[in-house]
Amino acid sequence: MGFKLFGLLEEEEIELGFSIAPDVGSEFDRAVYAYNNIVSILNEKASKYLNSDYATSARCIGSAPRENSSELKFFSCSLEWFMKKYSNMFLVADENYKSDLEQLKVMNYYINSPLASRIVLIDDMYNCVTFGVRVAESPTYVEFFNITYYEDEEYYDYSVNDTYDTYMYAVFTLKPDLMIISGDGDSVPYTLATEK
Repeated sequence: MGFKLFGLLEEEEIELGFSIAPDVGSEFDRAVYAYNNIVSILNEKASKYLNSDYATSARCIGSAPRENSSELKFFSCSLEWFMKKYSNMFLVADENYKSDLEQLKVMNYYINSPLASRIVLIDDMYNCVTFGVRVAESPTYVEFFNITYYEDEEYYDYSVNDTYDTYMYAVFTLKPDLMIISGDGDSVPYTLATEK
């Protein structure tokens, strides 16, 4: 397995929210799609920057190297009104982002980027459920962007957040015969070479 290299994709702003979903169905359908597919959507964007001469894979920071869709489970909770209407619609949250952030902490590397990681928040006081994507504001502070949230029918049925424009970081796995011979990847770009 090759060395992991973190890189900022400066050329493209990344949109989060229901607008990343295909333009079919209602806002509700698009919000469910955006939340459930956020990991694959962000990984796909990162893979556009893969240069196969140097790296074997590219993924969005915060994702597992491979998300096994057969192992994904649907979210459930004790809120009866939610389960009655939305059972088996939303995927569970994940914590795949932790290993990448641990590496960045060790490297003392600052980022501000979406993480390809789903989050679910339940607020018993306000009787609502929020589905979103994690956003790292630094290697030690992780927030979230609310893609969609649901309150007890007495208040709101559902509400959808549109877009959050930001840049994202990708993780590239370098080919085993490559090594970094100079640079810090920040103010001085890395120079790569094949092992001799």
